[in-house]
Amino acid sequence: MKKIVWISPYIPYDTVRHAGGQTHNYYIKELVRSHKFDVRLISSYLPDELQHFTLDKEIRCDLICNHNKGIKRLARNILNAYGKLYPFDRYGNQKSLYNELMITRILRQYKKEGFIPDIIIMEWTESIFSIDRAKRIFPDAKIVGIEEDVVIQGLIRWMKTQQGLQKAFTKLRLKNVKREEPRVLNMCSLVITNNPKDTDILHQYGVKTRIEKWVPFYHNYEDIQNSYSNNVIYYGNMKRPENYSAAEWVIKEVIPQLKDSDIVFQVIGSKPPEELKNMEADNIQVTGYQKDIKPFLEKALCLIAPLSLGAGIKVKVLEGMSAGIPILTNEIGIEGIPAVDGRDYIHCNTPEDYATAIKKLSSRTVDPNEIGKNARQLLTEKLNYTQAAEDFINWLMEL
Repeated sequence: MKKIVWISPYIPYDTVRHAGGQTHNYYIKELVRSHKFDVRLISSYLPDELQHFTLDKEIRCDLICNHNKGIKRLARNILNAYGKLYPFDRYGNQKSLYNELMITRILRQYKKEGFIPDIIIMEWTESIFSIDRAKRIFPDAKIVGIEEDVVIQGLIRWMKTQQGLQKAFTKLRLKNVKREEPRVLNMCSLVITNNPKDTDILHQYGVKTRIEKWVPFYHNYEDIQNSYSNNVIYYGNMKRPENYSAAEWVIKEVIPQLKDSDIVFQVIGSKPPEELKNMEADNIQVTGYQKDIKPFLEKALCLIAPLSLGAGIKVKVLEGMSAGIPILTNEIGIEGIPAVDGRDYIHCNTPEDYATAIKKLSSRTVDPNEIGKNARQLLTEKLNYTQAAEDFINWLMEL
């Protein structure tokens, strides 16, 4: 039985709110359930997350607490200050020195105990950036690097939104990441991405390692019965800039073009900023966190996602497709998803594009049910994460 150590910066549990965390949770649990490997997890957590974590009942888990108060938080922040703030940092401020030191100590303890892993899985680029330390301790271990997002691409998009000194610092960070991200990935035996486009980007920047693609986990809402009311929805963690900026853009640029209709725009997600909450009106609802998204999906006419930041497949788009509602989005929102404009989703760029698409769906000039049905079929045929989990286990068996 092969021994595996899985290293990640976020603990996996069923109710984790970020998309990468849901994918991590799904695949590590499928790996454990296969009973083909001796798996250990090294991960970090915030204190309020631990109550949701159950994987330690099945495998050995060595967890690092990211203390949010007191002297321990101060110590962590001091250790992380260089790696997170110094503009000339080798890794572009993408990793936590505190976590790296704790992970190194745990790996050394494994070696002292005689647990020598055959495979070390490093999830998220932040973890992969610690590959040099892991290889020094276990030089014969095969390394699997999981790129939830390609950091190079994310920084390129982020830099376009900035000005002045902030833009100059991001440009410097990007220069370092362009060097280091391909370097560490080329030290891996296998790299896993979420979509073919990320694979192409890595090849473009010189990654020669074997790259395979799995399917990011998404909640499948195929059992929803759609009513296609006049609610246009957008959801996600509203603390994240790529989410609240998109919602604000819709409110400012698209909704005014629908003022003579009965369209209601619903912004759903935790921790919306005050500026966004202050935009509420009769036809604009900012709901905050919702434990159950299904009632909103059931009534939605469409999901709108005019994204300008982020990288990789957008799970909210996959979930909207599984719910059978039309997706209105742009190149960033649909990237990595092999969907056809006008059949599986509606491609939009300008405010006029979005407003026109909403009007056509509302008047049934375009049939929302037909687009939703095609999108569900696409997921079944091309984005099946159950099959992807089987492939993942086979890749590890082959290493």
